[in-house]
Amino acid sequence: MNEIDYKTLDEIHGCLAHLAVKSNDARRRYGNERDFDPLPKNIDPFLIDIAKIQQSKGWRRLMEKTQVMTGQTNAHIRMRAGHTEEVAAHATFIAACLGLNINMVHAVAKGHDVGHTPFGHEGESFINEKLRERNPSAAGGFKHENMSSIVFESIERCGIGLNLTHQTLTAIPQHSRGKNPLFALPDMTQEAAVVMCADKIAYISGDFSDMERIGVPLSEELKTEMYSLGNSQRQRTRALVTALCRESAEEGKVSFHKCELAQKFKHIKELMYRVYPALNIPDGRGILERVYKFLGKFMDCKDSKPRLFCIDPLLVIALMTDKDVLLLVDGHVTGLEHLKRTSVWELLPSLHNKEINYITPKLDW
Repeated sequence: MNEIDYKTLDEIHGCLAHLAVKSNDARRRYGNERDFDPLPKNIDPFLIDIAKIQQSKGWRRLMEKTQVMTGQTNAHIRMRAGHTEEVAAHATFIAACLGLNINMVHAVAKGHDVGHTPFGHEGESFINEKLRERNPSAAGGFKHENMSSIVFESIERCGIGLNLTHQTLTAIPQHSRGKNPLFALPDMTQEAAVVMCADKIAYISGDFSDMERIGVPLSEELKTEMYSLGNSQRQRTRALVTALCRESAEEGKVSFHKCELAQKFKHIKELMYRVYPALNIPDGRGILERVYKFLGKFMDCKDSKPRLFCIDPLLVIALMTDKDVLLLVDGHVTGLEHLKRTSVWELLPSLHNKEINYITPKLDW
């Protein structure tokens, strides 16, 4: 950072500490008597959450899930796990500057995208299309941000769940805004608001770099606006994070929609959303349709035909990775031996005959 940036951050350091979530207020569904992990009272509960999330199967599957572009061979192109780590880096830095709960922010950032589907948002759209076919009048629908908490609550550890803190589990679904402005909701903690903003800064700046890296055609307006923030991704994120911290200090809460750079970022985000649809994997929906029909041969309970598993195939797709899906398609989805080679296979026994609401997380405790 340049000298002015350092001075700005030094002057506002700890300005929102009075709004921080207190680690002593963290609560879980149950205590040591039912938890596989030790829960010592003298260790920050959010630090325990971080360890739980980092060791989960859901987190490991992020390494094989699309961030924006599927099937890239360049290791520098972000997968969902790489994006998650960048969100965690930005979010913890912001929290440290503002005096918020760093460990809570880190836990929320680590877990925020575990509910993403294969092929990114295209997979999410496919699941919602199928849900609407089943029930055209159904409200809401599948959302990856809700699925993240559902994975941690109802799917990890053979359905027992990770027993994360309520504060982490409620903040995780609040990170997503899509095309909408970065306004914090009234019920959000300041820590949840930090992750929400850090997520947008990370994916807009990171996705732009990846698009340039592989030569995606970008408008001159987008390139001019992005480069006005800096000549590299590091410079651009530095400028945005600093502006966010400055505005938050002035507003007395986490905020990033009023200052000049926030308005510029909003415009850049709008321009980026014009590019995203062109980056979907070719015939992604067709591929997912084939896998959906294939899974229906071995699972589901809608008719009287015997099935190997009584599980909703859409739930299984939601838990799959890109590699899982492409393995089945490359194997021409002909037999059970291909399914056994996927990462999702070991989850199926614990999902069998279990009613899992993969639309709404159960957080009313």
